[in-house]
Amino acid sequence: MVKLPDNHPADKQQPVYTLSSLIGGVSEQSPQDRPSHFMEDQQNCVNSPLNGVHARPGGLVLGSASYDFSDPFVHEIRRSSSEHYKVLIEDGEMIIINLITGTVCSKRGFAKRSAYFKHVGPARTAFDAVTVDDTTFIVNRQKTVKMSADTSPKRPNRGIFYFRSGSYSTTYKCILKVAGVTYITQYETPDNSDSGNAAYIATNTLAAEFRDKFNAAKVTYAPALDSFSFTVSGSNVVVTCSNIDTYFELDSVDGQGDTQLIAFREWVDKFSDLPQRAPNGYVVGIRGSKQDQRDDYWVRFDGPEITGSWEEVVKPNIKFKLDPDTMPHLLKNVGKNSFSIDRAVWSNRISGDGVNSSKTPNFVNRRIRSINFISGRLALNTEGTFALSTARNPYCFFPDSAQTRLATDPIIFDIQSGTVTVIRSSVAASGKLFFWGDGNQLRLDSGDSALSEETADVIPSTNYDYDGRCRPIAYGMSSVIFGTKVGDGSVLTEVLYRSGNPVGKSRSTNTARVTSEGPCVKSCRTTRRRQPW
Repeated sequence: MVKLPDNHPADKQQPVYTLSSLIGGVSEQSPQDRPSHFMEDQQNCVNSPLNGVHARPGGLVLGSASYDFSDPFVHEIRRSSSEHYKVLIEDGEMIIINLITGTVCSKRGFAKRSAYFKHVGPARTAFDAVTVDDTTFIVNRQKTVKMSADTSPKRPNRGIFYFRSGSYSTTYKCILKVAGVTYITQYETPDNSDSGNAAYIATNTLAAEFRDKFNAAKVTYAPALDSFSFTVSGSNVVVTCSNIDTYFELDSVDGQGDTQLIAFREWVDKFSDLPQRAPNGYVVGIRGSKQDQRDDYWVRFDGPEITGSWEEVVKPNIKFKLDPDTMPHLLKNVGKNSFSIDRAVWSNRISGDGVNSSKTPNFVNRRIRSINFISGRLALNTEGTFALSTARNPYCFFPDSAQTRLATDPIIFDIQSGTVTVIRSSVAASGKLFFWGDGNQLRLDSGDSALSEETADVIPSTNYDYDGRCRPIAYGMSSVIFGTKVGDGSVLTEVLYRSGNPVGKSRSTNTARVTSEGPCVKSCRTTRRRQPW
């Protein structure tokens, strides 16, 4: 039953008519030109070619709760047939409801972390989330990611002279330069005319000899060398300055082509220049190439002198932690109708210097726009960058080593398409990660190879208008649905993909006008088709 407008061309004596079908839906034509099987507006109805217009299916009230939400962020977690949750966030408050039973779920730890969920403007546009197993990563899109102020341990002010071997009738010189003054100690080994002289070319004996000579020099040149100490560790003479700000240099000379006595403080040219043993905790940098700092790395001697070994570490005294208060927070399902909220424990930088190697992730000092999960990696993108975590470890955005690139390393890229594009959102669909900007959409692709930093490439995909107000949503296995404002209305578009490429024609539906609070689907309009390009 439908009531026609007063100016409808139908019989004015019978203003109410029974029509067999209103399948035409809502028409944008003027009432005078509108056929009788079209309508001006409809609510709570569904149009069907088989049944015509019929009532929208009703619902069963499972429970009720009253919360003053105006435009919340909404995320659904579908865990099983008995656990289908809806998460609502707005103005520092979070409500989680089991849609199957209507139960309002508990959320342990939220009060402690509620500051992260504060925002300005509509909550719908302030957050993004992705669920992986029983963990949901929630990002506040208004938070700027920072590095923690914590720094890696400073390097003790130490250096080492060490003997690789000893020879007869050879002169060895240990050179210490400090405050513009050079101090030289030297020792000449005896010849091999007496079998007892073999003890004088033992490397530990040579180290002890130079320790004694340096200690004697401390007395001679006091107080200039008072802050220095000289100790023997196996074949090493360890030089330590108690004043951390005093810079000094070490050098060495021997009569065997400078191959038997080696001196270093902060750097060596290659790993083979290091002694097999060193004091526990000794840190030194290794230069692969003096012209290219990208292959520099740092090692530390860990363990007892006899059984310890050199292990790669991060450069001393640099920032090495992500600030967890500014990174995505975790909503964990810990039981039926029970959740916990906390910061994530993100992996630290364990190698490199953060500038030339093991670089700081490109989302630091930026705002994360969207979050996804693809190929076993957590994906974070800003307006012009994206970063994928280490394979099979969504909490790590630093490589394990600065010495070589691994296929499992994080993937850090700037999004470049040849056009000016602000990436407003991203979505994982059809096995690919798509970046959604206004008038330009791109996809992350690795061809037939596994996704890695070496194989990753960003390829143009489509050219839709997009205002960023509603995040694109993957639907099924091969399509993406997104909405955008067009004039006084909004368009909802479904893009179909095959292996990441748009196929066929996309379906676009012009829905209702957009209010100041956001899109409000109030009536069905005519459907039109749009090419994906």
